[in-house]
Amino acid sequence: MVARWTGPTARRWVRDDVKPNLSKLYVGTLVYKVLLDVIGGSQVTTYADVLDLIRRVKRLTGGARQIVYLIGWQHSGHDTGYPDVFTANPRVGTFDEFKKLRKAALRENAIVSLHDNYHDTYEDSPFGILPSSAATCGAI
Repeated sequence: MVARWTGPTARRWVRDDVKPNLSKLYVGTLVYKVLLDVIGGSQVTTYADVLDLIRRVKRLTGGARQIVYLIGWQHSGHDTGYPDVFTANPRVGTFDEFKKLRKAALRENAIVSLHDNYHDTYEDSPFGILPSSAATCGAI
């Protein structure tokens, strides 16, 4: 039998056969992403803005634990410069400001992490364009 990956067969398989494997870190935690910057965007969310948001969410939720993923922290914003993940976006803040955000967020019962993309490659990357086979096979 050939499996159909759409429709009721797939839904049934996911519902009945895929067992959840959640880290205890995520159970009971509010997880969300914050878009900091996009290439060509006129508005930027800074690390200071993120800390303000974390504090507002803490107040609104009565102190619920948070995990916050930052999108657009690299190069010129979201999905730019890959596969290089070592160049920070200066529009959102400095590395020292990022470290301060992470430390302050912990005091607010929040973990700040980075949204990343390990399967794309872009012309604006310092590494240049990688062959498609390297990008899709994890050969980088």
